Amino acid sequence: MVKAFQTVAERYDIEVDLRLKNDPSFIFSDHSPFWEIAIPAILVSEESSLTNPTESIEYIHSEFDGLNVITVPLGELVLKLTVATIAELAGPSGEDFIFEPEPNSPIIQNLIVYPNPVNLQKSQFVVLDFYLTRPAEVQVTIYSSSAEHVFTSQPFSGKIGRNNDFDWRGKNMNGARVASGVYTCSVTATDKDNNSHVVDSKIVLIQ
Repeated sequence: MVKAFQTVAERYDIEVDLRLKNDPSFIFSDHSPFWEIAIPAILVSEESSLTNPTESIEYIHSEFDGLNVITVPLGELVLKLTVATIAELAGPSGEDFIFEPEPNSPIIQNLIVYPNPVNLQKSQFVVLDFYLTRPAEVQVTIYSSSAEHVFTSQPFSGKIGRNNDFDWRGKNMNGARVASGVYTCSVTATDKDNNSHVVDSKIVLIQ
């Protein structure tokens, strides 16, 4: 998304400073909830520094953070850039904005396990929701709190973007229900170049 914005900014000479920062801990303001469900989102800030802001420190995220303190010229630039980018993405030249991921970029992003805790007495099951930056073969492994192997799925194909087709029913490899407790869900994605990326998440299971 940022690369699309950068391309449009250069194409239409929109003078705005865009910086690509790929950091899961970078969760300022209200853009991260979109990331968590694999919707691309960009944070626009009036600050020269996000880690040590000085320009609007007196009113940011307070009752005084109103329309009267918005930097209007920046708002106009962002509006122009947003409209131009949407138009380009929706138009015939949209394919120009399909970018190959960086070779070392994480394959899996935004792994969410829900419901969590999961109550199997209520016929619930665990759904894995994650985002892939490129097509990959995916495999899910479950471990107990003592690191004992519980379950490994068959490999399945994951597509670019959001994937949420896999669920775990709280059973081991023999098809028996496992005991209540805390489990580790380990998701491994391997791309066509045999690059692998593993992401873990805890699951609280109630029987």
